[in-house]
Amino acid sequence: MVNNFTSDRKIVTDFFRGILATHGTGPNAVGYGNKESQRVRFEVLSEIGNLQGASILDVGCGLGDLYDYFTHVRGWKLDSYLGIDICPNMVEAAKKYHPNINFTVHDLLSYVGLVGPFDYVFGAGTFNIKTPHCHEFAKRMLESMFAYCKVAIGVNFLSMYTPFKKDEVSYYADPSEMLKFAFSLSPRIILRQDYKPNDFTIFVYKEAPCNQTSR
Repeated sequence: MVNNFTSDRKIVTDFFRGILATHGTGPNAVGYGNKESQRVRFEVLSEIGNLQGASILDVGCGLGDLYDYFTHVRGWKLDSYLGIDICPNMVEAAKKYHPNINFTVHDLLSYVGLVGPFDYVFGAGTFNIKTPHCHEFAKRMLESMFAYCKVAIGVNFLSMYTPFKKDEVSYYADPSEMLKFAFSLSPRIILRQDYKPNDFTIFVYKEAPCNQTSR
């Protein structure tokens, strides 16, 4: 097991610092191909449950676009929202565009200084960059995210089953491998790979989802 992800963090931080400097704002500045692909992924994440009045932790928050989708597009009034990111440049920009919203530089694996738990913990595009230990890093992050949630976590990944040509920068996860790991956290899992051919989303619940019944 890898205990030190220093090289992984540096690669991710350098990548997002670079594209933020290049693109400034918008989906490209946080690694999404375009606004529509970002919207589709956010729409799927929003199906985790009714977020009205919920407390949210957004891991790898970027510019705060997920907050905007939940509050402006879906119209949810959140009880609280905290966006965290390991890239200081992203957090600085997020604060500039959302001066009244709580964003901070934080490494979730440090287990220091973060007050929780939160109803829902999200990772939107958080694990899309290839690093030396990307598989292990993603699993440790899922484990930590689940520890911080009261209801569920929602995470999306690029899929190794993409029909498109894979690039050398992106991390393409194996849905079956991530599903197997998710089952080590909880038996209450939803996996979706029906909305985009190169993407999948996993929901991991502490209890049975409200739209399902125990049998």
